[in-house]
Amino acid sequence: MKRFTFLKLFFTALFAVVFATMNADESSTFTDKNLAVGEGELGWTSTKEASSFENSDNKRGVQYSKQGDFTLTSNKPLTQVTSVTVVASTNKNGNSLSVSVGNEAFESSKDIVSGTDNANKEYTFTGNATDGTVEISIKHSNKSVWIKEIRITCAGGSTIIVTPPTFSLEEGTYRGAQILELTSENNDAIYYSLNGGDATKYEQPININETTTVSAYTEDENGNKSKEISKSYQILPPLSDNVIFYESFNKCQGGNGSWNSADTSEEDGTSCDHEGWQLKKAYCALNCLKIGTSSVGGTAITPSISISGKVI
Repeated sequence: MKRFTFLKLFFTALFAVVFATMNADESSTFTDKNLAVGEGELGWTSTKEASSFENSDNKRGVQYSKQGDFTLTSNKPLTQVTSVTVVASTNKNGNSLSVSVGNEAFESSKDIVSGTDNANKEYTFTGNATDGTVEISIKHSNKSVWIKEIRITCAGGSTIIVTPPTFSLEEGTYRGAQILELTSENNDAIYYSLNGGDATKYEQPININETTTVSAYTEDENGNKSKEISKSYQILPPLSDNVIFYESFNKCQGGNGSWNSADTSEEDGTSCDHEGWQLKKAYCALNCLKIGTSSVGGTAITPSISISGKVI
């Protein structure tokens, strides 16, 4: 009898864990105006660019100040969605929300109530258990609309988790052009965009020869998408060794080769940069030179001059 009771309790607990897993819900709390969310949370894309992010005062989240209807779409489809809650606010009446899952409308649209006292109000839409991507349509006619959080309840089945692509280069600053490679688990397709442009299927390494932001996500054979990852690369010009910059001044007078007392002004009154330059002659030098990789006031040429007895 005790054994039977133990087995009953064991399977009851097991089924509870299984059903809890099947009924996994989704929650997305935005952390900046680009719709970034917390780690492991459902990602979203918007048909309109946000103007700012409010993280003080009423903490209303992503702000859309420019009027015009727009849509937020989940980055991947969900299973058996039964309700969608949007935490939103506005500072003037005339704006509204509507929700659909897999092209099935959940209830009718709801007006977003204006006023500071109604900031971060919850708007919940329910429907029959439906599979598909979630679309939140915002009718934006007056002043600003804020979206802070989205919560989704699923009756059964968790979302399919697709692992984001791996970047071969860490985000940061590099000198000279770089080659970026993207890889994915299970040979999932990779799509990437540069500087917010249209997404393109990744087929070969990306040549980055100027400052660029690369965004990428993976998509499995069933169309399930991963969270989008973005990394920025600042590209500086490559260093050139033994480059000589030459500049001729109409006046270049100094005592004992000291630039502190040198006159580096042109006849027309314009001043010349002389930081790091050396006198070719201690007195009445007409030609001055600098060895380095840049010159504010000079012109990059390759003159034949003598430095320490060596003709270059």
